[in-house]
Amino acid sequence: MDKKKSFMQVGGAYNMRVIVRGACAPAREELFVRPEKKQWTYREKMAQANREAKATVVALAIVVVVWIAAGFGLSAFDVEVFGTPIWVFGGTFGTWIAAIVAAVVLGRRVFADFDLDEEERDANN
Repeated sequence: MDKKKSFMQVGGAYNMRVIVRGACAPAREELFVRPEKKQWTYREKMAQANREAKATVVALAIVVVVWIAAGFGLSAFDVEVFGTPIWVFGGTFGTWIAAIVAAVVLGRRVFADFDLDEEERDANN
């Protein structure tokens, strides 16, 4: 198996195996094996989807609060940067940074990877 083909096969599979070949490693030694995907019931999938939706609404509320605090809260200060009031930068960049942080937190701590139609595929086969 050549390196290009094995890389394409490894990159596309969920159960990824990295196989090291060469002088510094024994032949076909597996360094990393990703664990199997969890088998979810339909009820667990819907509960997770609801959890993700609720967390997304909370994240949106936090971003709106940051926007109000950074935009309207900074409007009381008479500070300018490059001739632009500071509230413009706070309202745009502060909100942007808050949204990025919220998306990263949601992606790492709340969201889960699962197929909604997995049971349908199994029933048809």
